[in-house]
Amino acid sequence: MAGVSAVSMIGYMNNISVAYGGQKLSAATKAKLEALGVDTRNIKTEAEGKMKLREIQIEGTNIVSGTKNTKKEVQVDEALNKARALAYKLNVSYSDHDNVDDIVYKIKVKIEEMFKAAGDDNDKKTNAAYYAGLLEEVKQMQQSKLTLSLGMNISANMNIAFHGLY
Repeated sequence: MAGVSAVSMIGYMNNISVAYGGQKLSAATKAKLEALGVDTRNIKTEAEGKMKLREIQIEGTNIVSGTKNTKKEVQVDEALNKARALAYKLNVSYSDHDNVDDIVYKIKVKIEEMFKAAGDDNDKKTNAAYYAGLLEEVKQMQQSKLTLSLGMNISANMNIAFHGLY
């Protein structure tokens, strides 16, 4: 936990513990943890779940700032996290090595199956359309990330050329 003082982390954990007391791990927190690849079998309370999410967030911050952690380094990628959470909701399997595009493709296939299976059932069609909308959000997030990356590359190349460093 380099970069974050132990005292502030203990204070944070105490606040979480008081706020969530003995509450059972919520489905939302469980889904977030599983989307990040965390095994939730040993996490029983909401406080433990929130602390684990905070720990992962700190690890991600330390990676961005260049601080090395002895724990598994996790790069926080919101599009990947949302894709994994959606896959979890739809019971779509994926591997830890799948990227956002791989997971999106698998989800797309599942949603197409849902539309085909719906037939004339409007409730099932509405449900499939809801998940299709969530998938579209993931796709837009990924596209925004790619567009930003491309813009940054162009800007970097222009700076290099301007300063005659080619």
